[in-house]
Amino acid sequence: QFDAPWTFSSASRDAAAAFDALVAAVEAAPDLAVAAVDRDALYLRATARTKISGRAASDVDDVELLISKEKGLVFHRSASREAVFFFPAQNIYSVPLSDDGTNRARLDALRATLGWESTAARSEDAEDDPRSYQALRY
Repeated sequence: QFDAPWTFSSASRDAAAAFDALVAAVEAAPDLAVAAVDRDALYLRATARTKISGRAASDVDDVELLISKEKGLVFHRSASREAVFFFPAQNIYSVPLSDDGTNRARLDALRATLGWESTAARSEDAEDDPRSYQALRY
């Protein structure tokens, strides 16, 4: 499922400092393990145990984050490597199980920890924060 990129460090737009903060936040997250860091490309890959219905599964989720210093954006994804299926006894067809939003929640928690904003449109009910008003460079 698509999620809009994030903006980082609205005051300074310093991509290197934002990447350092991102690495530190991922290293501090209890459910994430850093798998690869490329400081030149501003790319980070981490892994986490898949959770299905609140329980750890045998699969692994990949979390990837890429900072674009030219655009001032953070592109991200979190997805399971394999689909987990349930085979009901009365049915010969398998049913894929949902992660119940675990991947999205993991990314949302990381973004909130860093204090970064999403570029996604906000609902009219969302709290208005003037600090988030900034010109996006595309």
